[in-house]
Amino acid sequence: HDKQLKIMKSYKVNYTISDALLKEYGSVSKNILNANKENGANLPVPATYIIGTNKKVLYAFFDPDFTKRATVGDILKNI
Repeated sequence: HDKQLKIMKSYKVNYTISDALLKEYGSVSKNILNANKENGANLPVPATYIIGTNKKVLYAFFDPDFTKRATVGDILKNI
């Protein structure tokens, strides 16, 4: 549970659904809002991070377009 979106905001991967889009989603919007409770109309952007043993981010990939993902090749090049 990411109370108050602390994790998503620290990694800058939160996506806020606009009021217009919520209206367009209809009943799905109610499900999102009900599931998220105090976190409102926010969803996590799918992301891939590789963090080194020194705790530094070696690789990061995220895109608000949820259909775009890190490729296996890019991940392997960075581990």
